[in-house]
Amino acid sequence: MKEIKQAKRYANALLRNVGIENAQQAISEISVVNELMGRSKEFKSLLINPQFTSEERKKVITQISKKRKVKAVVMTPIEISKDYENTLRSSLKKVTDRDVDIEYVMDPSLLGGILIKMGSTMYDTSLKGQLRLLKDELIKR
Repeated sequence: MKEIKQAKRYANALLRNVGIENAQQAISEISVVNELMGRSKEFKSLLINPQFTSEERKKVITQISKKRKVKAVVMTPIEISKDYENTLRSSLKKVTDRDVDIEYVMDPSLLGGILIKMGSTMYDTSLKGQLRLLKDELIKR
C-alpha cells in the first residue's frame, strides 16, 4: 500500500511539472533514461553518486541527448525508392532536429500516401486516414 501512495505522489509531481499534454513524451524519455541506467553502470553511477555535481550531470545528459536518435516507423502501401527515403530522412531530421532511425513497413490497406509514427506523434497523409476523417465528419452531421 505504501508503494502505491509513493507511485501516486511521483505521478502527480510528474504531471505538475510537465503537464498532461507532455506526459507521454516525458514517460518516453524516462523510459530511455531507465534503459540507459540498466545498460550502463557508469551512467547509473553518474545519476546516483553524490560525488557528481548537478552541473556535471546536466552537462553529460545534454551531450547524450544531442547524440540521441529518434525512431520513426514509416508505413506505406508500396515500396519506396532510395531517393524518396533520403528526402524523407532529411525532412524528418529537420522536424526533430535529431538523426532519425527509420523502420519501413508496407501496409497495402493504406491505399496511398504515408503514415509516420515518431514517439507519441503521428503524421497521417494516407488515403485510408483521409477516408476515416471524412467518415467521422459525416457521422457528426
